[in-house]
Amino acid sequence: MAQRLRICTVLAIAACLLSSCGMEPIQSGDDSAPVGTAKIADRIPSESSSAGESGAETTTDAPAESTGAADTTASQTQGDGSLQNGVWWGVGSNDDWYFEFTDGNKGTVIYQSMGAALNFEYERSGNLVTFYMGTRDNIKKATVSDERDDRFTLSFEGGDVQVLTKQEETSLSDFHFYSTGKLIEMARARETAANSKTYDRTETDIDEDGNIVIRMYQDGKGDEPYTVSIDRFTAKAKDSLGYSFDLSGYGDATN
Repeated sequence: MAQRLRICTVLAIAACLLSSCGMEPIQSGDDSAPVGTAKIADRIPSESSSAGESGAETTTDAPAESTGAADTTASQTQGDGSLQNGVWWGVGSNDDWYFEFTDGNKGTVIYQSMGAALNFEYERSGNLVTFYMGTRDNIKKATVSDERDDRFTLSFEGGDVQVLTKQEETSLSDFHFYSTGKLIEMARARETAANSKTYDRTETDIDEDGNIVIRMYQDGKGDEPYTVSIDRFTAKAKDSLGYSFDLSGYGDATN
């Protein structure tokens, strides 16, 4: 018993000496991470902690070098209730659309199938966007998802989905393409001029490379179509017989 008292007395005296020197005694049972690392909890800032509570200057770890994954989601939330300005190519489930978003929640859309432009206004609340296409009575609602710096998705009521990719052009007036209707006209004109052929009906599609595919039929000549695959931006084409040619010189080669 006397020995225990002596030990406790020595420990008490040692603690007092350390305290008077401004040092904190080392606590036993510390679960610190190995030297050179920090515990996960140390990397998570506490809302209640501040420099003023401890009187000591606080420091934070330098951000880790970006791998690119986090950067792509930097603009997932548009705090001003808008979509990112610029020109966007929308690859759709039924038709491709080209958007230009401008200040004041306004914009223009051009449809690949027709080449017709339509001005619109829109409102955004969270991930819900309400478009007023041409007039306030023509309403289309869509949900925004996968929103990144260079792309996002608009899922419209009714099932149409547009996956938008940002383009280098800043205005649709600088964004040139041939509409599907114009490419049909050009392909027909070439067949008439080069092969003296006319076709009664056409079908169109978009292949996995983004080319416009036109299938042309002659009534009474069987079900096998004459097929042309066309680059919508250059009018360079290749047909089902293996011939390559340029359609830009046929028909009224304007958008």
